[in-house]
Amino acid sequence: MKKLRFAVLAFLGALVSFSCSSSHEEEASPPRFRRTVIIYMAAQNSLGATSVTGFSPSQSDSAEIAKGIQYLPSTEDNILLFIDDAQAPRLYRYYKTSNGKTFYKVLKKYTTDVSSTDPKTLTEVLNIASTYCPSKSYGLVLWSHGSSWLPNMSSGLSTRAFGIDTGLGGDMENDLAADGNPGRQMEINEIASAIAASGLHLDFLLFDACLMQSIEVAYTLRHTADYIIGCP
Repeated sequence: MKKLRFAVLAFLGALVSFSCSSSHEEEASPPRFRRTVIIYMAAQNSLGATSVTGFSPSQSDSAEIAKGIQYLPSTEDNILLFIDDAQAPRLYRYYKTSNGKTFYKVLKKYTTDVSSTDPKTLTEVLNIASTYCPSKSYGLVLWSHGSSWLPNMSSGLSTRAFGIDTGLGGDMENDLAADGNPGRQMEINEIASAIAASGLHLDFLLFDACLMQSIEVAYTLRHTADYIIGCP
């Protein structure tokens, strides 16, 4: 995860940033952006649990992403960051203006817990992205645990899985739901269905998760994106 984190930041640095306009301007005349990249952090699990350092991996990575906005060369792109961890799920919009200043805006803060491994949540986030940031192209970064060959442990299914969500009252540190079973995961075919339901075709789909660079994963997601990027 840590090794890929820096690669993700470098990759995003070459591809993503965006111009800012007021909420009134967005509602009256939505801008047409060049590219929007959505970073989807499914971190209601051990990656969102506070470590001995006092920070969780999700906190450290989201802070690095926010800091990296200053190095983006363009004002024509967007970065949207969805985080579901120990706090209420929330969706941020980061941007850089023409004078080099960086800002962020909370697009949505959920008042009730949602499961980041529910495909409906992924579809909703993609729909918000296309509504608030209509763009010529889109990229998606899926950040969490990954099991690739292994099944969704909570159901015993034989297909591949991404992410873990322990839900309310769960043991995030050990990736367990409140009932003591493994937290819910999202099957790879569910990811494909969620992206299809949003109506978006992605320029790229990047996994910041272990074990997701396999031919089986790529084949299942072959219709969702032009490029699929992962790590062994």
